[in-house]
Formats: sequence, C-alpha cells, structure tokens
Amino acid sequence: MGPTRRVGVVAILALLGLASVCQAEEEYDYQCFKFGRALFPATIRPVGDINREVGSSYEAYCLFDPKRVNVSEVYFQHWSEVDRFKIPHEVLNSSAIKVVVQHDEMIDYKLKCMMTYKDETKFLCERKVNIGYPPQDVQNMTCISKNWEQLNCSWVEPQNPVAVKYYLTYVVAGFRDTSRCPKNQTGKTWCSWENTDFAQRDEWILTFTANNALKSGVEFVHNISVYENVIPKPAEELTAHVQSPHSIKLSWKLPHPIDTFPGKIRQEVSYRERPDESLLDELEWIVVNNSLIKPPLFEKVTYNKTIDNLYAYMQYDFRVRLHTGTGKIREHMWSDAAVTTQKTDPKLPTAKVRTDIGTFEIEQNVNSRDVYVNWQKIDLVFKNGPDFSYEVQVFDDNSGRQINKTSGEVEIQENYAKFSNMENNVKFRFEIRPVNKVGRGGDETMATVIVPEKSEVLMFPSRFQVIVYTVGNNSIYGIKWNITKEKITSQNIESVTIYWCKRRQYEERCLDKLDWITVNPEEKMKNITDLEKDTLYIFGISANSNKSSSGIKWISCIASHRSKLPPIDTFDVTEVSSTEVELEWNLGCKARSAEPTGFNISYCIIPRNETDCRKDSDMHYIAVAEGNVYKINVTSLLPFTKYVFSIASQSELGMSKWSKSLTLETNQDKPSGPPREVRVIDKGQKWIYLAWKPPHPEEQNGIIVTYKITSEPPLNIGWPAARNNSDVMQFNITGLEAYTIYKFEIVACTQNRNCGNSSVIYEARTGIGVPGPVERIYVNDDRLQWNHDECNGPTCYFEIRYGTNETYISKAGQTAVNLRDLDINCTEHREKIQVEIRAVSQDHQLKGQWLKETTNCQIPGSYSDDHVSRNFEKNKFFVVQYSHHAVVADPHHRRRVHHPYRLPRSHRILWTKESEIVPV
Repeated sequence: MGPTRRVGVVAILALLGLASVCQAEEEYDYQCFKFGRALFPATIRPVGDINREVGSSYEAYCLFDPKRVNVSEVYFQHWSEVDRFKIPHEVLNSSAIKVVVQHDEMIDYKLKCMMTYKDETKFLCERKVNIGYPPQDVQNMTCISKNWEQLNCSWVEPQNPVAVKYYLTYVVAGFRDTSRCPKNQTGKTWCSWENTDFAQRDEWILTFTANNALKSGVEFVHNISVYENVIPKPAEELTAHVQSPHSIKLSWKLPHPIDTFPGKIRQEVSYRERPDESLLDELEWIVVNNSLIKPPLFEKVTYNKTIDNLYAYMQYDFRVRLHTGTGKIREHMWSDAAVTTQKTDPKLPTAKVRTDIGTFEIEQNVNSRDVYVNWQKIDLVFKNGPDFSYEVQVFDDNSGRQINKTSGEVEIQENYAKFSNMENNVKFRFEIRPVNKVGRGGDETMATVIVPEKSEVLMFPSRFQVIVYTVGNNSIYGIKWNITKEKITSQNIESVTIYWCKRRQYEERCLDKLDWITVNPEEKMKNITDLEKDTLYIFGISANSNKSSSGIKWISCIASHRSKLPPIDTFDVTEVSSTEVELEWNLGCKARSAEPTGFNISYCIIPRNETDCRKDSDMHYIAVAEGNVYKINVTSLLPFTKYVFSIASQSELGMSKWSKSLTLETNQDKPSGPPREVRVIDKGQKWIYLAWKPPHPEEQNGIIVTYKITSEPPLNIGWPAARNNSDVMQFNITGLEAYTIYKFEIVACTQNRNCGNSSVIYEARTGIGVPGPVERIYVNDDRLQWNHDECNGPTCYFEIRYGTNETYISKAGQTAVNLRDLDINCTEHREKIQVEIRAVSQDHQLKGQWLKETTNCQIPGSYSDDHVSRNFEKNKFFVVQYSHHAVVADPHHRRRVHHPYRLPRSHRILWTKESEIVPV
C-alpha cells in the first residue's frame, strides 16, 4: 500500500498542477488565502501546509496573473529564522513557475513566492512546509508513586515538525475497562491519579494513540509497575535509648499505608559520629542494617535496632531510610531520612597519654629555665566524658620530692605544659594523666617525661633541614641532620627522633596532634610520607641517649626541592653617604630552611627618572661567601647617583630568584670640578654682570644650590643662588670702583654650602666712569698746579676757567700749567688768582665736577711750608716733598735742604706723581 499510495499522491499533485497551469491561461481567480486580497494576484499550489516525511520530495507551483506580474521577476524563497535564500525554479509559462524540493532531515520553514518590482521585493504568497516523521513513541516515560497513595506519570513528546497529537488511555491489571486520565489531573505531558482514581494494584498498562498529517492511529504501549516506583514517607517515631557508654537502642515505625505494603520494604539503619566542631557534610554515615521486610497486614509493628561498639560520651546522629522492596535500589527512590541525635554515657579516661624520651623543650634564662613538656594529645573519641583535661605533676627524680609551683608558673594546654623558673641543677620527672568529670585515669593511662639537669642535657644536631619533594600528587618530606661520630660517641647518642604536627600559620611550636618516629642517628636523612597534602607542618628533632635527650628543636621553614629558592623579601638600606651604602637583609622561612651558603648582590647606575637597570647597563656584582652574614658595606660609589640593588641567596638547591629592586640615591658631596666658561655679559662704572656654566654633570656631585664668589680687591659679595632650570648662571656684582681691575674666584656649592675645592679665577675691569673732582689747586714757582687721582678711565685732561671767560684745555695727564701760558703774571701787587678746574675723561668725554678755588699767586723762587704734602725716611735722607718737586736733607743735622737738581747725582730724587718717588 505504501509505495502505491505515494505514487498516487504525486500523480494527483501533478494533475492538479497541470490543471492549474492550463486554467491559468483562462480567466482565473488568483487568491493566496481565503480571507482578504493581496496587492498582487498570485497563489501557491497545493493549498495549505505542505507536510512531508524526511527523505521525500514535494512540488509547488506559484500561479499569478501575467497581466500584472512579469514571470521573469518571480521566484521562490526559503524563509526561516536561521536561513533565507532563493530556491531554483522552473518557468512553466508566463503565469506559472515550479519547484521540486527534497529534504533528508527534519525541518520546517515558509515557502514564499516573491517578485522584484521596481527594485523592491514584493510578497505574492506563502505556504508552511513541515518535513518530519509519522508519530513516534513518547520519551523519558517516568512514573512515581508517593507513599503508595497516588501515581504521577510524566513524559516528553519527541520533536517533530509535522505536529502529532497524543491521547493517553490506561488499564489497571484485574480490570477490563479502559479509562482516560482524570480530567482535572492531566496536562500535555503528565497525568496524575489520586484518591479514588488511584488503584493500589501493581501492574498498569498505559497506551498512547498518536496522529499526524503523515499517519493516524499509531499506538504505543507502556507497562508500569506501581510497586517498583513507590517512594515511602520517612519512618515515624524514631527514638534512641542509651543503654551503656558504648550502646544505643533505636526504635521506629513505618508510615501508613506503607505499613501494609505488599511489595516489601527495605530498611536502612546508619549512624555517624558528630564531634562538636565538625562540619556535617564531611561526616560519613556508617550503615549497620539494610534488611528487606514484608509488613503484616493487620498489625502495627515497632522495629528496633541496637548499635554497639560506640565511643563513650560521644554524640551520634542515627538515621533510618526506607526504600521499596520491589526492583533495584535506586538512590533517588529512598525516602527522606528520619534522623535523631543522642550522646552516649561518660566514663573514666582509658587512653594512655603518649610521650617519648625527648618530648620536652627548654628555654634557658640567666639563673633558671622554663621547661615545656609535650605529649600526643588524646583523640576526641577517647576523652570519655565532659571537662576533659590533663593533670601534670612534677617531682625531683632523685629524691622523689614533689615540686609545687604557683599557678602563675604553670600553664597546661591540650598537648603541652609549661613550667617556669625551674632549677638548672635538678633532674625533673613529669607525670601526665588524663582527667574528666568522672575522675582521673588509672595508672595505665599515665605517661612520664624525664628532663635532665642542665649539665646532662644533650646537644642538638648541628644541622637540621627540611626539604619537601613532590612525587605525583604526593609530598615527601626529607629530614636532614648531622651529628659527628665524635659527638655520637662522647654523648652516647643512640637515636634521633623526628617530630611533626600540623601548624596553622605562625606558631613556632606544636599546637596540634604530635607525631614522631625514632631513627638511627648515623642515617642523617629520613623521609616522612603519607602526610596530608596542602597542609602546613612544623618539624622538630631531638638527639637521645639511653638516659638523656636534647629535647625538641623545632623548625617551621621548609624548602621545596627542584624549585628556585624564593627571593629575599626583606632587603633594605641602613646607612647612606655620598660614596658608601650599608645594605641589610633578612631571610624568609623557606630561604632560611635551605641553609644558604652565600649571597650575590648586583647593582647598576640608572637615570634619575627611571626605576630599573637597562639591558645595556654596566652591572656590578658582589659575592658574599658566608651564609650567616646579613649585612654588607658597598664602597666606591658616586655621589648623588641613583643606584638599583638586588640580592639573591645561594644554596645546594641553586640560586634563588633575585629580590625586588632596592632603589636608592647616594648623598650629595662637594663639587669636584670648577664652574666653566666664565664671561662678562655687561658691565658699568660700578658693576660687572658675569655669566658662567656649572661644573660638568659628573663633577657636580649633587644639586648646585649656590656659588661662593671672592674678589681681589676684597668685596662683600653675597652667595648667588643657582638656577637649576638653566645651563647658564648669571650674577651682577655691584658696589665696585670705576675703571678698576677685579680678580674674581668662583666656587660651586651643593646643599648646606658644601663648596668644592676647585675654583675658576676670572679678571675683569669695570667701565670708565665720571672723573672724580680735582682735589686742590695751588701756584708754585710760576706754575698753576693741581692734584687729581680719580680719573676713572685710561686718561683725563682738564678744563681750566680763569679770568674773564678764559678757558684752558690741558693735555692728557697734564697736572700743571705755566702761569705765563695763561697770561697770568704774579707780582707783589697780584696776590690772589681765581680758577675753576674739572677733569674730563678723554675717551668718553665724561666730565667731573668743577672745583672753584682762589689761590695765592707766588713770586717765582719763593717756597712756602704750606706746600709740604708728605715726608718720610728713605736711604737715611729726610725727604720733603713739595707740590712739584722734592728736596733732601740730612735727617741728623737738619740743615737747610737743597734743591734736588743741585745735589750730587747719586743723591738726586725725581718724582713724577705725588704718590711716587723714584731714585735716579
């Protein structure tokens, strides 16, 4: 029937298509849908949704009015949410096109007939295409009966683009009638039977009848076991009765109607310890019973279970769970748990305190010692009662005398006791017992630790190191020590004990459960395995003889094998000068545990605006050959220079990573070079404006703050401040004398006026100034003379005004003029001369002040004592200097002086200026 039917369908569609094409040539009603009218007359054949099975094909025709639609503009389009594209078509005539499409997988989309009209896309008609399968069975059929009082079934309809309708009917075994789901208790993918609709029979038959456009009347049958799908309610009235410190009896009942369930019930009884600080999720349940029972129909039974071998004074959780006895055990089918909590009765401690010959520590004081006695703390499960603690008594082991200490001298914790101010020369015996509220433990629980007197305590091993090795997911702790054969022999050392316990973060002694192992002292290494991964541990060691021990020496630092040592994290500078720095470092835990054999220090110079050494930096290295040195003085550095230091440790594990960079700057020092390129920018009569450059950068040795300037002739010059934003320093020196040569010495200075030893010397002359006033005018030996010392320039000449508007201009440097040249005659009748005189700078025509004076007009050949200006002793002659000449007298005889030109030649003195006397 199948193949014949398919051929028939295709033939019918082909005939319909041909009939449509033929009819299209005649007058035809082009309408896409039964409702409304489209803008353009067109339709798609076949009409309605196109439903096909996967693997088959379909034909479709787009028919349109050729009077309004051009066939060259019409095409088919595949249109879906994820894909849109044109479908190749066949043109049948001017009013019809055709497509043939086949799909090999499920798909649904819209088949659209479109046209391009005036560069726009226009809709003509569309059909829904569904490619799928005939009806298939529902999936994930699941039924659950809660407490055997109802049945809930759910399922998932398989995906199918060709829509399928499912109808559910059921038959309960033993009944003939077929029923549908209760109307108020059904949905598209679920059905529920409750109360009177639920029959407590085991076997149900559920039948799904399915229909779609490809096939109708398909049935799928599901056989359901109700008993196998029952999830009971929790057990009821669960109680726990304490029968002894180690035994508890549980009692409970089954919920109704499970207490009459014919399919049997599985009962699981379990318990777990519940320490006070434990997380419940981490506690494991211990199953003590997993039995299968068939509840009696007419009797309400109480079920009991006694659990033995429990710990005394321990809190327990007890749990009962129920499961249907039909079918396999499935975890999700267990009932909710019924849980109760109970604590067993207490009793005396029975666990022995565990110690070893070396489980003590000594902290030595000046005249006494503090003693720590250690033991392995008893597990919580063996405390046996409330108020658990340890009783520690101490005795003089030689005399048996009990030693009583004050409460302030004794501290007792969970795993150690500290006794302060203990004598050095006494051998102590410590007795440790467990105690709880019921009482003290017996003698079998007591432990003893002997602490020798100070002189008998053994020495620790000279080397103690812990290295962790990682092997796969496991960690192996390698314990290394060293005891010389001489020490083993001299101290009768028989064993070495390795101790370990968990540590939290920073403690330096064990605060958790203490464990240990005793080994031969000559082995020098022992691997500790099977410790918890990702847990911090602290390790200790003791050397033991038959009668004494060194006690425990702890180490909390552990190095990692085959991994680089961690960088030194504490690296700092303690002292800085201009050419030296003192560096200091401390080792972290792992670096110390690796027992470094030395250190490497590197440094370089960096620019002031940078923080790290460059790749091409000139690196310097210093090797510190001793592993116990943590300080070094680095010398021969440059002043006011930025350095970057780093340090790495060296050990048998290799060299560590370099530490974080330490950046520092040496202090400033006095400059080592002089200022450069001194020059005069400008100058005046009483000032010189100098400019210079600072010393070369490598000679500055700091920030040039100021300059020191001294001069010759001496001046009081200030400290000009440096201008660090400029390469050229400028300074105006004032208060100078005109046309005077000055010698300036300039020195650069850093902070606190720390001036260098190198200076630059520069000479400069001030500018030509206004001549000073003539000092005096007088007449001597027919000559008008005047005194003038302040020319303030290379040369000066003089303007003389006399008489009535008469002016005389002298030659440069001339300081006297003959009266006859002025037409002045001195006679007895002419005793006074009125003269005005001033100096004029010959180069700049700068004119001095006028000196107006009336002087005596002396007759030639006469002298006056008023003309004497200076006298002094020279070559044993008394020299008297007059205005225009000098005479010499014998100072002893004081006889009349002689005119110099009348003296013997060897005694003559000729003067050129008032301040100069030159022998001739």
